[in-house]
Amino acid sequence: MFSPNRKEDPMEATEAQDKTQQTNNPQKGKSAASVVALVLGIIALVTSFLPIINNLSFVLALVGVVFAVIGLVGVLRGKKGGRGFSIAAVIVNVLAIAIVLGTQSAYSSAIDEATKGTISTEDGSSTAAASTSAESGTADKYSIADEQMTGDDYTTTISGTFTNLTDSQLGYVSVSYNLFDADGNQIGAAYANTSNLDAGGTWKFEAVGMYDQAKVASYKLADVTGFLRCYLTLAVSWRGGKMAQRLTEELLAELLEAPDIDTFLDSHQLGEPSLPDYLNALLAEKNLERAQVVRMANLNETFVYQIFMGTRNPSRNKLLQIAFAMALTLRETNRMLEAGGVSSLYSKSRRDAIIIFCLERGCSLQRVNEELYRFGEETIC
Repeated sequence: MFSPNRKEDPMEATEAQDKTQQTNNPQKGKSAASVVALVLGIIALVTSFLPIINNLSFVLALVGVVFAVIGLVGVLRGKKGGRGFSIAAVIVNVLAIAIVLGTQSAYSSAIDEATKGTISTEDGSSTAAASTSAESGTADKYSIADEQMTGDDYTTTISGTFTNLTDSQLGYVSVSYNLFDADGNQIGAAYANTSNLDAGGTWKFEAVGMYDQAKVASYKLADVTGFLRCYLTLAVSWRGGKMAQRLTEELLAELLEAPDIDTFLDSHQLGEPSLPDYLNALLAEKNLERAQVVRMANLNETFVYQIFMGTRNPSRNKLLQIAFAMALTLRETNRMLEAGGVSSLYSKSRRDAIIIFCLERGCSLQRVNEELYRFGEETIC
């Protein structure tokens, strides 16, 4: 019952005032844009150190910045709450972008440093006629001079002098020339390669193409590729501790002079090396890396590593791919084939004769495949 003389309770007045303020100023929720921005920023930040993946991190962080700015604008206009939350989203995304840019710059510098000695170029110069001797311009890593073309009814040879202008040994170098007829049509190519070219060293190369020289009117340097020796060569030991085996004549002389067979066998570790031993010894001798062999042989990386570890038995063609990738000689190739338990190259075989010809002239894997195909023989790969 209402009493006109009843005094108002102070607590009731305060509660009523609070309810009025809550009605007039309802609590504002956090910006959904800021929440999305913070989630994107955290993901981008966590993955920003990972090579390749951080390309996606950069995109996520950019999107995150956009959402964070939208959320922060809403907060500043009083439409949403969570000002600190929005600012944190901006900071996290900007930090992720900065880390991605920094790490990618560092990775790029490391890659450039590792490959600074790699030569790969295309030269636009060409001879005006087959009889013209072209002298290529000097690059910062190599020079080619004294080029001339010779040949016969079956081959065309471009010879010249390659100089290594780097301050490091080149573990592998190859040159290739495009060959043209009188109408300017490309009719073939000539290839040559070598290994272990010392700093400042010169290489008298002969790039050979199996085309009638009379049909070749001009030529052009198409490509030069080289790889630096970029790792420490470790001592490789197998079957006596050296890559080069002793001459058969020397062993025979020691055998004949030995007092008994036990003494001779105890002092010599005889026998052919296993395939992995021989391949790894060749790597060390030629200053190559397995990664280079993988690239040049056009084989699966895991497959090649299994061959070198002895856990995979390759076919004859796979071993031939490796032989051309490593620029092996005929003797080295046959020893590798024998170590792999397959038949060696036989000059009376039409297909093998083509392969032998290309091996001895330093042709690339692509080139030998072209020649096999041209003569209607099975290609190596």
